[in-house]
Amino acid sequence: MRAKRAPRFLPGSGPGQAQLAPGGLAIRAIIIDAKHRTITVTDIDGSVKSLQQIVGGLIEPVTQGLDEFHHCYVNEEGLHDQPQHFFMFNGGHQPLAGNGVILSSTDDGDEAPCTLLLDLVTERVTFMNLQAVLQWCRTH
Repeated sequence: MRAKRAPRFLPGSGPGQAQLAPGGLAIRAIIIDAKHRTITVTDIDGSVKSLQQIVGGLIEPVTQGLDEFHHCYVNEEGLHDQPQHFFMFNGGHQPLAGNGVILSSTDDGDEAPCTLLLDLVTERVTFMNLQAVLQWCRTH
């Protein structure tokens, strides 16, 4: 008998079902704070400006380590600032410098609320300092 798997999405949500918050002003996002080693849920407006503010620079989407419906924005130039704080998704291609913002996409490619459960993301993220990243680089 197979073990029962925990749901991957919030109840009543899932791929293609994500909706903007009432008034269309806020969407659910999962924020990965590499410096403080926290992963939290918050509402953001989804604008480029708000995403850039969270990651501390120009944004670049990363999909490795997430399902086909979600992406994580990171600082495109995060390695240029001598970063000390990183995170990596299980199944990801490399450690990522700085903070991340996980969102979903609509069928049209617009930003949509993240429907992943916080516990699922927490299980899939490993925080790393610079020393751990250098060690990872030597072994991969």
